[in-house]
Formats: sequence, C-alpha cells, structure tokens
Amino acid sequence: MAAELLARLDLPADMDHLTALMDFVTAQAQAAGLGPQDLYRVDLAAEEILTNIIKYAYPDGPGRVAVACGMKGPSFVMEFSDQGVPFDPLSAGDPPLSEDIEERPVGGLGIHLVRQVMDQVTYQRQDQTNLLKVAKAVTGG
Repeated sequence: MAAELLARLDLPADMDHLTALMDFVTAQAQAAGLGPQDLYRVDLAAEEILTNIIKYAYPDGPGRVAVACGMKGPSFVMEFSDQGVPFDPLSAGDPPLSEDIEERPVGGLGIHLVRQVMDQVTYQRQDQTNLLKVAKAVTGG
C-alpha cells in the first residue's frame, strides 16, 4: 500500500496562528484515527515544536512555519519546516534532570519531552530550511 500524502498548512510564525496550527494537527490526527493517548502525545509534541519555532526561529523579523502531517505506514508523521535561524534541536543532548530545578540551565526540556512522547525524531537543514520530522506509531490507545 502506498503511503498517503501529508496534508500541509503554512502560516505566519506568530502566536496568533498557534491555535490554527494546533487545530490543523489535531484534526489530521483525529481523521487518521488516533486514540486518545496517541492524540495527546501528538498534540503535546506539536505544541512544543510550534511554540519553539514561533518564539526563536525569526529573531530579526517575521517568518513562516509549515506543518505537514498524516499517516505514513503504521505511524502518524509530522514535518515542521521554517526558514529561520539554523537550529538542530537534537544536538543539545538531554537536560540534567537530576539537578534541582533552580540550578538547571534554561532550555532543553521541550525537545526532551518530544523525544519521550514520539517514537522517531529527526532534523536536517536543507536548502535554507529547518526540517524537523517526528513520528508516532499508532497504537490505537
């Protein structure tokens, strides 16, 4: 069976569009038949990734963010792209979770969380574009 085409939404990367982007992801996940537990994980990862792109990708002015998502084989896949500052979120490593929260450096918890709730996370910089792909094997739960 051929993989389905991913649905795509491209909007300005600002907080005013976060709800529309999240509604799009949720609608695609529901249409794909994700159960409540998988839907929660997908939404959690999408919100973390989109919020980081909106907050940090374009320090010098406005930009755009695109999210494409849908089923590829047994997994629900989300692909986030922006033309902002080059940033590989996977290069940071795991945050020091054993330290007291007051002593931990700021940052790093979000991508750690995404890694925990998704089954696959990959990043590449291609043609001036950050491309972060995440996948969640659909369990029906």
